[in-house]
This record gives sequence, structure tokens and C-alpha cells, in this order.
Amino acid sequence: MKYTVEFDIKDFEFWSGGKDTFEEYVRQDRLSELEQMIEERFYMTTPTKTEINDFVWFDERVNSIFDEEDEE
Repeated sequence: MKYTVEFDIKDFEFWSGGKDTFEEYVRQDRLSELEQMIEERFYMTTPTKTEINDFVWFDERVNSIFDEEDEE
């Protein structure tokens, strides 16, 4: 069985490193950018919660936000 829902990125419950990355996007007021990257990555697929969390946690492009912060 497959169950699909639409949700606002602010309501997703990230955990571990995904939560840390999400909180940095919140801190920098860049949630729309994060949401766009997630939508692009999973276009035409139905990801699991773990796939979403792991994408935010491990994807180099998503995590480049930390590199930008280090440069400042």
C-alpha cells in the first residue's frame, strides 16, 4: 500500500543530521530554497520520510549552506 501526502516543509519532522541542516536553513530564512531542492530531487517519485531526511542530511548541494557560512 502506498500513502501519499502533501506537507509544508516546516511541518516535516527531520532527525539527526537532517534536523541540523533543516535548522540551519530556518536560521538563514532559506526554507523555500531547501523545499525547491527536495522537490527537484524527488520529482515524479514518492520518497519515504527516510529518503527525504537522508537527502537533506547527506546531499552535497543541500549541505553547501554550511560551506557558505564558513566563508563569511
